[in-house]
Amino acid sequence: MWSDQNLTGPLKERALTDLMIGWTRRTPDIAADWLVDSGLTSQPLINAVARTWAEQDPRRAAAWADLLPAGVPQQTAEVAVASEWATQDASAAAEYFTEAASREEGINLAIALTDVWATTDPAATAAWIAGLAVSASRDQSAAALATIWAATDIEAAVAWGTGLSDAAMRQQVIAHLGTTWGAIEPFAAIDWLTSLSAKEAADGLTGAFYSWAGTAPEQLQEWIATEPPVGLGDRARLSLGDVLTASDVPTAMDLALGMNSAGARDEALGRFFREWRKSDDASAQDWLDVHWASLPVSARERLVQEQARAVPLR
Repeated sequence: MWSDQNLTGPLKERALTDLMIGWTRRTPDIAADWLVDSGLTSQPLINAVARTWAEQDPRRAAAWADLLPAGVPQQTAEVAVASEWATQDASAAAEYFTEAASREEGINLAIALTDVWATTDPAATAAWIAGLAVSASRDQSAAALATIWAATDIEAAVAWGTGLSDAAMRQQVIAHLGTTWGAIEPFAAIDWLTSLSAKEAADGLTGAFYSWAGTAPEQLQEWIATEPPVGLGDRARLSLGDVLTASDVPTAMDLALGMNSAGARDEALGRFFREWRKSDDASAQDWLDVHWASLPVSARERLVQEQARAVPLR
């Protein structure tokens, strides 16, 4: 009562949160009832009670969460309870929350369970996800599992992902596997992705190249210099160029000029030039003056469009 009446802003919320944690550790039922009766809907307060209660008795904490008003209060409590419960007994937590996690609004809940369980038993997590109703929650959980599993056992993760029967879910999982693997073993990731159908591999290749560009840009640039197949080379140039716009735009522009597809080249030039103008418009204009005579007509047209655009400077 004192905190509620005498404090304001972040200080008040922090004080109430600390008080609720201590109160819940002693008498969780009374603390939870007070929070509901108070009418306070602060997510940090709900999270504090739910998570602290779950440390002691996750099933009773989950039952309390079920009684909260539908929407943000209930979802906040469920995620807090599920995250804590999963650290103690992931299979029990998943079994309790399966129905709630299958709902369209249960994405955060499903991912919270996956994030914890996948670190200890990804295969069991995969089996649980397969049992969820077809929904965005199921697909997003599978994507989260792919990222975690790929970082610890890529072979098992690939076997699971490529064996999924749902085509849309499989493609999303492959994309996340490729993105994670591309940061760890880019050559192996690219070899695997190019062994799949073009449709299945498309998003995974994009993710793998961006990861490679972000973790080992010099190595990717050397690979591009070996003249890889046309489609792969253009994807790699675009990914590396996007990353380099933050530090070396002239090199990014050179990468764009090296693309085989005229449409992809012009789009990349326009994109990189736009980013350059935001950080250093004078240098961008100087580059354009020097290269104008050698640029293809379609590239000039694209860059003229970018020049006419009002670009806020950083």
